[in-house]
Amino acid sequence: MLAMEMQQQSRERDEEEELASIMESQYQLTIVTGTHFPQGLSDSLYSTWIHASRKNTGKMNPVCAAISEALHQMWTAWEVDDYFNAKMNLSELLKQLQLDRTLRCTLSSRSYGPTDTEHNLWTFPMSVHKQSICSAETLKMLKTKSWLQEKTKVVVPWFLLRPDLVTLEHLALNFDVKLRVVAFVGDDFRNSAFAQEGCERFNSILRNRDVYKMRLLLVAQSDLRYQLDKLTQNTDVIVHKCDGGASDETSELDRVFEPHENLFYSCTLDGFSPLRILPEPQMKSSSSIMVSSLHPLGSKLTVPKTIRSGSPTLVFIAGLEGTGHHMFAKLGRKHTVRHLYDSLTNYLCDSAWNDNGIDLHTEARKQLVESFKKLHDTPAFADGSTVFFLNTVFTEKAVNMYSYPWGGPRCYLKRFARVVCNIDTIDLARIAEEAGIDFRIVVLRRSIGAAVVSASLHRPYGTLVSESRMLIQSWALLRTHLNILDPDFYIEIKYEDMLSEPEESVKRLIAHLNIPEGSFLNKWFLKFLKSSAKTHPVGNPNKWKSEVDEKQLSYMKDMLHLDRNYNN
Repeated sequence: MLAMEMQQQSRERDEEEELASIMESQYQLTIVTGTHFPQGLSDSLYSTWIHASRKNTGKMNPVCAAISEALHQMWTAWEVDDYFNAKMNLSELLKQLQLDRTLRCTLSSRSYGPTDTEHNLWTFPMSVHKQSICSAETLKMLKTKSWLQEKTKVVVPWFLLRPDLVTLEHLALNFDVKLRVVAFVGDDFRNSAFAQEGCERFNSILRNRDVYKMRLLLVAQSDLRYQLDKLTQNTDVIVHKCDGGASDETSELDRVFEPHENLFYSCTLDGFSPLRILPEPQMKSSSSIMVSSLHPLGSKLTVPKTIRSGSPTLVFIAGLEGTGHHMFAKLGRKHTVRHLYDSLTNYLCDSAWNDNGIDLHTEARKQLVESFKKLHDTPAFADGSTVFFLNTVFTEKAVNMYSYPWGGPRCYLKRFARVVCNIDTIDLARIAEEAGIDFRIVVLRRSIGAAVVSASLHRPYGTLVSESRMLIQSWALLRTHLNILDPDFYIEIKYEDMLSEPEESVKRLIAHLNIPEGSFLNKWFLKFLKSSAKTHPVGNPNKWKSEVDEKQLSYMKDMLHLDRNYNN
């Protein structure tokens, strides 16, 4: 018996050494990331996985340790100067990899051990290992609810922290360092990295608000996919789906772990049952679709559009905050129905805010479907049209709307981290299809740099750093969901074009919204946009660049991927 145990231990050691050798064989820098983190690894294999650069010395290579620390400083910086100091340091370290081709670094975190205080993992969002403990400062913040930055009204900064793989690749290419990204993804938020923290920061804030946790996972999935899409062919990307247990699926990981095809990595907590099956369709469906779209060997699923002309048209205005929602609220001011907006608010906010609100949210979704269905029996407006605006309700005193992110119901600036106050466009499209409604999305576009400057310098929504982090994640959610939806669902239109070219813009709008030429709405759209063009003439769209200094502009180019064409 003892001999058998010794043989088994020897085989395990050999496998772990072979695995470490394979991990080190080609790529000088491997980043392990994703929305989930594998829990099924032995302690020794865990150490090998995270620190493949240790070799047999028992200590991590000092260059790799320094790279890990520089990445942490860069990815968690809340001041522009701190960010560039870390970036400069990382550049010098990558030079050392360039000079010594024998160096290999495989990193998934900052720390050397999972029991360190707030041991950060390179996950989306950036979480701490399940064995980590809270620092005294974090414990005080969680206990006293003093996580608010008094000056900027930014709530819970860690919601916005995640790796910046695009900038890392750019730096690696500058120094001819081969980069590999291994991402673990899943569709169960209760097994995600942020839900398993030892220092329960996310759970302390979100408590049992499972719908918000689902939404956070959707944002994280979208952000990850958005970044992976922007990486060039010079970076090897491997995406592995985290199942509740072992699976026999063919995976891109086989290329890395061969001949260990039967070695599977579970992202499920020991003894923790998977999330119960939710009534379909539900937000978990959107999360599953995102996972399928992330997987290189998975199909690029598309939510088809089957309802077109011949039914009421429901218009959803989608865009980052500051891209023109107020304008559309006035365009559709006489084509709104209050019960639509109230049902949407209950679906997005009120039901989701309750602890243990899954059932309430499921019921709110059913009510939203019924509210959509009522449009079939709703009389046409006085002008004879059946075009309804969903998320912009205009009154004489205020405009109520839902942007990406929103800052109104259940997402007040002083109470919450607004990155989770974003909209699941996939599910809205599916709800409309269930209700037999012709759902049309108008995507408002404006320079994301201008939006950041407006929110941080012109309005007290946050700092330039926090707004840059938040708006790029919000855009990633909208952009990636649009890529999954049937293109017939939406049209993209620039705010500047509506003012500089009102006639052409109106032609595109009425064609997309099935509004007849010469109709009342056609004439009203054109009249209003021409009037707005006179009262709010389009200036220099790049004016925002003159409002920030050179270092701030460079930071925004990194964070917003402006040199990689953030539009796509």
